Amino acid sequence: MKELLKVLIVDDELMVRVGLSATIQWEQYGFQVIGACENGRQAISEINRCLPDVVFTDLKMPVMDGFELIRYIRENHFNTKIIVLSCLDEVEAVKNAIKMGADDYILKLSLSADGLKKLLGQWKETIIQDKSRTGGGAESSEKSPEKKRQFYSQILKNGVRSQQEEELFLQYSPGARSCSQFIVCCCVMDAAVTPETEGEDVTPCAIDNILDEFFQELPFYENQQPNPPERMILLGFPNRRSANIETILHYWNKINSVLKTHLNITCSCAVSQPFEHFKQLPKAYSLARERLSDCFFTGRESILLCPAESAPKKKVMVSSLALSLQSMIDNRNREGAEAVVREWFDKAKEESQLYSQYSIKAAVSGVWAFVSGYGPLSEEESKPEQLGENDYFFSFFHAESLEQLAQILLQAVDSLIEIAASGQTVHPEIMVLKKYIAEHVEEEISLAEAANRCCLNKTYFCSLFKKEVGETYNEYCERIKMERARVLLLSNHLKVYEIGLKVGIPNESYFSRRFKKYFGISPGQMRQNRELRT
Repeated sequence: MKELLKVLIVDDELMVRVGLSATIQWEQYGFQVIGACENGRQAISEINRCLPDVVFTDLKMPVMDGFELIRYIRENHFNTKIIVLSCLDEVEAVKNAIKMGADDYILKLSLSADGLKKLLGQWKETIIQDKSRTGGGAESSEKSPEKKRQFYSQILKNGVRSQQEEELFLQYSPGARSCSQFIVCCCVMDAAVTPETEGEDVTPCAIDNILDEFFQELPFYENQQPNPPERMILLGFPNRRSANIETILHYWNKINSVLKTHLNITCSCAVSQPFEHFKQLPKAYSLARERLSDCFFTGRESILLCPAESAPKKKVMVSSLALSLQSMIDNRNREGAEAVVREWFDKAKEESQLYSQYSIKAAVSGVWAFVSGYGPLSEEESKPEQLGENDYFFSFFHAESLEQLAQILLQAVDSLIEIAASGQTVHPEIMVLKKYIAEHVEEEISLAEAANRCCLNKTYFCSLFKKEVGETYNEYCERIKMERARVLLLSNHLKVYEIGLKVGIPNESYFSRRFKKYFGISPGQMRQNRELRT
């Protein structure tokens, strides 16, 4: 894997730091943004630690301005390229910066993706040649970003099992050597609230740089995606006192505010309890992942603290909910059904730490199976991947929050009450299928396709259809086609083959045989005898 040239951004304005880092996907052009600092003093510390190849710097900053930073870089890191971030009214200042050793400049207000790509292209070859002359070889493939991600993924799954893996961890994350306390966070980005834009997706890069803004000043900080879209944020501290949970929770709340303001997204995060050695990372991260699943109960933007140990989950009891809902459906009582559902879900939210989201979803699916007449589902049938996208079971298992799950159940129950009130079948999927068959009589809808539309296996579908409709599926389809053909035959002057086409039987001879088998008389004879009744 080719070495990525390292870039550091230095500007006292957060908008500039985040904006520049998110303008392009740097990795595609051979660069990697390794950090962003808000003044020269912070930048010096980061430069000495990471040895960037390019530094983009503002000139007017508090604590230490860009001129002092340029002087320091030229005295201590001669080969580092310096690009000045300037405003229109800073012409003389830019000239002075270049005299001091800056290599180039770019205007903040006119900054564009194309302009940035062009600038990087102009300097990339020069940087590579300089590194080659001074003996700076490419980064070892064994320490490439992808290898590092894979390593973290492996140890989070299997643990640090040998002295060799322990040494490799410290090679990948040398800053961990000076830490005696760690905190790990498991976070996921909530869905964006604005439509996706065309062009390059620079959001992941922008997220990384926002996280860097808050955590890079800590003694040790690692940002990895071992199992995308999850992010593992590992933080290290020199002692127990500095590993302050409240401070980290505060950071995450501020991060959410910045993410929402600049990227229109938020994150949900679980923060572990402090632990003493990085060999405890797999267990701590597992607890954080488990805790993160509780965002199903608490909703978006949840920042959750992990317990010290995992607590066993209880079985969800739903018999009373099922019986109460059945009573409300039988009595066409919408208000009562909503009250029963709300009461049960309120209690589930209060006791959320006792249950897993899967057990809640499975319980709601069981209630639906009872009140809708499906009967109990087998273990295989209840797997989410076996359920069709239009089925309520599918919707239950893919609900993103407890409130959304409650809304889906209320919608499902309401459909049963409406159907019961109209005197129709109490199985909504069969009703939808019958409507589809009537509207697509020109199609040959196979038994397998029909069962799939109802998200049932063929055996159960056949049994359920005959029970609710009073005839087999094939008998029903044949009756719909033949009755439609009879109406067409007696109400207009269409030719027999044209009628066959309209009911999905294009072969005239085959159509006539089926018609005669059903009515006991040929199409031609029926047309001659319009008084015939079935």
